[in-house]
This record gives sequence, structure tokens and C-alpha cells, in this order.
Amino acid sequence: MPATGSSFVRAEHYLDVGNPQACLDLLNEVAFDEDPVRAFGLRSLALLRLGRNEEALEVAEAGLAHEESPALLFYAAQASESMRRPETGTYFRRAVEASPYDVAIVCRYGSFLIDANHLDEAHRMAATAEQLDPTSTNRLVLEGEIARAEEDWPRCRSYAQAVLADDPENVQALVLMAVSADAQGDFDGGARRLGQAAAANPQDRGLRKAARRAQAAAAPALRPVRLASEALPWWAQGLILVITFRIARQLPAPANLILGTLVLSWVAYSWIATGYVAFRGRRSRR
Repeated sequence: MPATGSSFVRAEHYLDVGNPQACLDLLNEVAFDEDPVRAFGLRSLALLRLGRNEEALEVAEAGLAHEESPALLFYAAQASESMRRPETGTYFRRAVEASPYDVAIVCRYGSFLIDANHLDEAHRMAATAEQLDPTSTNRLVLEGEIARAEEDWPRCRSYAQAVLADDPENVQALVLMAVSADAQGDFDGGARRLGQAAAANPQDRGLRKAARRAQAAAAPALRPVRLASEALPWWAQGLILVITFRIARQLPAPANLILGTLVLSWVAYSWIATGYVAFRGRRSRR
């Protein structure tokens, strides 16, 4: 059936209340011949929210064949980034060029530049965002992400706290706080913040797993492991693990089991848990 203005309003409402599937179902029932670009944009965003990134990119590109819409370029950039496609940077640049005063697009491009190790350009995007809206949450999060990439933990924490003052459940800021706390040796605080982030975004299964791992790594029994992992370089840790594992194989039970458990705990904390927390810090903004 043909679409009406109320059809668009209903589709947008479903997205606003966190029901992208209902939005997609509605779009599948009506024809949007009068405003295809808007329809393509809503469909692409709904697919992004559902994690169907390849389809989201296809829909965005189909819409771009009609008109170079900033929103469609932005959705295409996010979808292609999730799949690590080489055209991601091009889509982001085109989106910024098409909508240079949109703080959300400017800051999202800045986040992409951080992941691409182009910190100088990310700083320029942050400066642009500050000129557009110095109090923008997107701008504060971007500044915190830049500080995280530069390992300036006090500055990272400061920007995250500024965001949380207005939005205590902001997932990106909570993850920045978690990574900052962990890097400064506050493992309990890092695990607590990551747990808050997971609670604020229950749909993110990866974030829930990271929170559980961080909570396990913060257990008092692992304190010696944490201290050793912070004090020793990775190659020294690897050498100690190899030697310890060989010794454990020669010991009788239950001594070999105890020593083997300590080895696995070290690996779980030093090379898995902390790395995964940092990874979620980079990806949570999606």
C-alpha cells in the first residue's frame, strides 16, 4: 500500500523506542515512491541496529543511487566500517563534506580516524566539533577517545566524567572510565564501570561478556597475577609462562593442577580480559 506521512512517523518512532524490527516490518508493508531516499535511510538504519550490516550497506548504496543524502552516506560508512571495508574512509569523508555542521557525523568520523591511527586528523575533527557545539556529548566522547588512544588517562577520565554528569548511563563514557581505571591499576573500578555499561546496553552480548571477564579478573585471588602482568613486559611474561608450564607437567597431582590453573589465570587476565576490555572500548560507540 502507498505510504503516508504517518507511516514515516511510525517507522521513526519504532527506531526511537528501540524496536528496529518493527520499523523494518512496517517499511516492508508500504511503498515509499514519494520519498524513496527517506525510506532507504530508515531501512538502512533499522538494519544497522539489528546488526545486519551487509544488508544495511546495500540499502544505503541503493538510496545513494537516487540522491547523495548525508544520512545515507553516514549509514553506509558505519556499515562498511563494521565489515572493515576499504571504502569506509571515503564514505565518512563524503558524509562530512555533505553535512559539515553535523556534530554527530564529524565526531563519528573522528572516532574512525582514531582506529585508523590518524590521530592528527582526529584532533582536527575534535576541534571542528568544539567550534560547532562545545558542550556536545559526541564531542566530549571523541575527546575522551583521543585521550585513551594517547594513554592520557587523567584526561580520558575527565572527559568521561563530564559526559556521565549529564548522562549517567552513557555506554561510551562508562567504557572509557573502565579502560582508564584498569590502566591506572583500579581493577575493581574498571570492572564495576564495565558492568554498568553492560547493564545500560543489555542488547550488546559482547559487552556483557567483557563485563563478566573483567569481574572475574578483578577477583582478589588474581591480585598477584595483575601485579605481575603490569610490572613485566609481554616477552618476559611469555617466557615465564613457558617455563612454568613445563615445570607443571613434571609435578605430581594436585600440584600440577594448581600451577596449571595459575598459568591459565595469568593468560586469561593478561592477554584476554584486558585486551578484550580495550577492544570494547574502541567498538562500544557503534
